[in-house]
Amino acid sequence: MLAIYLALILSEGNDSISEVLPWVGLIAVAATLALIAAHIHNVQSARMMLIGSAVMYFGIGAVSILSIGIGFIIAAGIAVVGVARLSRLF
Repeated sequence: MLAIYLALILSEGNDSISEVLPWVGLIAVAATLALIAAHIHNVQSARMMLIGSAVMYFGIGAVSILSIGIGFIIAAGIAVVGVARLSRLF
């Protein structure tokens, strides 16, 4: 998703790479949190990491809703499903 985001944003021609890098960093952090949460055995820590990932993805999606935001909102929804499964709500 990170490569798609970069390709799409840079192809629009409105932003330079230096303006996009902070968003790329946030996306990388959110993805890393979700990846680590998938591989640790401590349920409480995994749940907190997924919540953080979902909040970041939703925030990025809300800000970029007119461009590529729907993909990030979907990613936030998937992270919320992970939280719910860890919490035994489903």
